Amino acid sequence: MTSWRKQKKADKKPETHRGLLRGPGYDYQITGKVSPLQIALRVFLSLILFGMIYAMLIILVKGHFEIVAPRRRTNTDPVYSDAQIGRTLHRYKVFKGPWFSTVDKDTYVIPGLKSTRTLRANLERDRWSIQEILEELDETEAELSDEPMEAEDEGIGAEPEAIEAMEDEPANEYIDDPAYGPSEKISVCTSMTPQGLCVAEGYLLISAYCHTHRHNSVIYVLDLETHKYIKEIVLQGRSHVGAIAYDPVHRNVWVASYDEENKKAYVNSFVLDAMEIYDFEAEHKALPYTQCFPILSQLHASFMTYSGNALYVGYYTNKRGKESTIQKFEMDEAGGLVTYANADEMSLSLFPSIAMPSVIIDVSRKCQGMTFMDGYVLISQSMGIFDSTIRVYKDNVEDGYLDARNSKALHRVKLPSMLEQISTVNDGKLYMVFESAAYAYALWPAVSVDRVVVLNIGSVENLIGAVEKEIW
Repeated sequence: MTSWRKQKKADKKPETHRGLLRGPGYDYQITGKVSPLQIALRVFLSLILFGMIYAMLIILVKGHFEIVAPRRRTNTDPVYSDAQIGRTLHRYKVFKGPWFSTVDKDTYVIPGLKSTRTLRANLERDRWSIQEILEELDETEAELSDEPMEAEDEGIGAEPEAIEAMEDEPANEYIDDPAYGPSEKISVCTSMTPQGLCVAEGYLLISAYCHTHRHNSVIYVLDLETHKYIKEIVLQGRSHVGAIAYDPVHRNVWVASYDEENKKAYVNSFVLDAMEIYDFEAEHKALPYTQCFPILSQLHASFMTYSGNALYVGYYTNKRGKESTIQKFEMDEAGGLVTYANADEMSLSLFPSIAMPSVIIDVSRKCQGMTFMDGYVLISQSMGIFDSTIRVYKDNVEDGYLDARNSKALHRVKLPSMLEQISTVNDGKLYMVFESAAYAYALWPAVSVDRVVVLNIGSVENLIGAVEKEIW
């Protein structure tokens, strides 16, 4: 028989506390509607979780695996149509002005984004050996001195009939030649990512690296006038090749690289004549460098340009609160960097002589490229899916110092995301290369540009004037 006190306790109404019922049989049941704040918080957390999963899939899949190569040669067809690129570029004011006419006229299709013929890297060692390259320099110099460097009639290192045969091959021809199989060094890469560019006489050169690090890096050679693809230059190793530059005085093409074993930055060069007669189809070998210089004063050679018989080498960083530098290296009469005796006993045995900067330029983070034009310095900046910028500075390098941090910029221009190197020549054109159309970024929610884009600005003064008057 239940006592009077127990019956009263059982009949007691449940207590409420912040929308929850407390009492026998209720067990913290939720009553009423969920507040809008709770709904917004749940949606926000769900989006963050989805974004993290999506990003991890991109990083793990795109960064480590390649799709099967649909062809056995470097592709020359675009990823996006001219109409798509036109709509993308016209989102930005600078492409609505008089300096950009049509996609067909003022862009170059970046080859190799779908497939690039190259070499399969030696995966038994996660580096490229600078010592091996240095050992080959004497042999290369002997060959260059013994053999006349005369380009062929077409200036491309291959017979016209062979080029026509390559162009006639079906675009979707699948690999059936054992020489291009996974067991051989000769291979086709489907994750090449554009990085650097420069104009070398009648050529437009574009550097690219394998995003999965399974293949050697390359340089694509295009005809500057006709915009047509000529050939690929397979480089030694699989470095990031974030920049290339051309020295017109000594006719050297400079390539930025990194030695994984020594953790040192390098700048290397080969002569333009060697590039012109190079034929990967016949040799199946990487083009050897003729000069290699360690850059011990810079963590990485991320971007680079040539101006006034000097090489400017910069370092990219995206860390908040961190700034970087661009360093000027003078050249000697032979076309190499001026070197000095190494005073560091720790590295003396490996580097008896080193190049030292004559000028150091302070720059902000996210710098990807630089170029000189009409007494001004132009620096490109980008990171991820956000819009890129080109900042303009007065060229005071000859005074021994230049502050090129963001706060010191005279003007800036907004451009599509993932802008890499920029380059100028004496004809008033500004060349820009983007990495956004590479396989590794195909699923990124960003504006994609699969072209080298050219702005016919004439002079930097025109660019500054348009920015000030907001013409576009």
